[in-house]
Amino acid sequence: MARLVRVHTRVLKEAEKTLQQGKGSQKVVASLYARGQSRIDALLKEWGFSRTTVGQVIEEKLLVAIEELNSQLYDVLGKLDYMHEDGAAALGDLMLEHAHHPQGFFLKEDAFIRLLHKNPPQKIMQLRACASIDELIAKEDVMHIGAALRFVEDGEWLNSVFFSAYAELTPDDFEERPIRIIPLDASWEDAAAHFVQKKYHNISHLKELGVIFIIPTSRAFQGQFLRTVLLLLHYINEVSFYSSLFRSAAGRVDTFAQECMSLLRGDVLEDKAKLPAHSWLIDQRYLEKGNENDWRLFVPRVNPEALHWMRAERMLQEFSVSYPMLAATLSTWKDSSWLGDFFPSGQGGDELVSFNIIDASMSLVREKDGVVYRYHVLEALWNAIFMQAMGEETMDQLIRENIIRGYITL
Repeated sequence: MARLVRVHTRVLKEAEKTLQQGKGSQKVVASLYARGQSRIDALLKEWGFSRTTVGQVIEEKLLVAIEELNSQLYDVLGKLDYMHEDGAAALGDLMLEHAHHPQGFFLKEDAFIRLLHKNPPQKIMQLRACASIDELIAKEDVMHIGAALRFVEDGEWLNSVFFSAYAELTPDDFEERPIRIIPLDASWEDAAAHFVQKKYHNISHLKELGVIFIIPTSRAFQGQFLRTVLLLLHYINEVSFYSSLFRSAAGRVDTFAQECMSLLRGDVLEDKAKLPAHSWLIDQRYLEKGNENDWRLFVPRVNPEALHWMRAERMLQEFSVSYPMLAATLSTWKDSSWLGDFFPSGQGGDELVSFNIIDASMSLVREKDGVVYRYHVLEALWNAIFMQAMGEETMDQLIRENIIRGYITL
């Protein structure tokens, strides 16, 4: 298990001891490991494989299974043209209905317009041939302008100039309203092409505005429908999670703006010396994407992102209630976000195989490039270790209470 989570056995034993002292649960790691091995063995048996099967063969089978789910889901949800405006709107409405139309605590539209006036987005104005911010606002939906900030404006300007004005926000600038999923019209496609190419998907979000947006695109990826559904469900969970943190921060007026900015940046503790012994780091990102040798990847941690993905996968499973024909295909992925193990590589060593549905879905999208994703399972496994001892509800609560300082001490 220590090898799976990429730490020395001593580190994992200390992490387990901390959890045992926090709750009194015994054999946390051994119990979880046995449960995971049992699940993997059942899948291998169902597929006619064994522990000696080459990892690449298992990964190929996982891609076949994820492609089958992608096809079935596309069919039962009405073969929506989700890559363009009308179909994307229908898919967004369907996902919000499935999530029971969640509400949140978000930045008011007039407050956001005030921020736009303070630092007008020059590139968007130029793109839309507008001489002033008032002309742009009269011409475009304000939420579309907010979305365009993510893919039209320069990232450095966004972080150093535009977002710096958030320091002036107060709780009065926020209000309760529903989460929205909005499709952008085709006129944004060319401007967003580089964003879609870089991300390999056409969906993003604005936590502070409670908006998830879908960019129109003609660029098709294998397995894209399932990944789109998963992303929408993930962002619904993520936006709801951060909304609750904004709402909580509103009770601390003096630090409200600073807390909101920290949350929007996704701050993670930078100084290792500031992480107390026997603590669990809170990692708001997938740090491995930036640097696989980041010191924070070698300490016990919990990850809100992995929690949102786990809940998205759970919401996906719920489609089998309305669409029983999906039940058998979905069963392969039930509670699989933390499942992974090493199998022979066929070249004298072994390799990690991830049974995580997000890893599999993204690997299918990038199959032609020969890219295999394995990092989602790592963070999900750390979460699973924590939840094995403390439970999901307690982990969620402890993350919310401690996310600003960046670690949990039990």
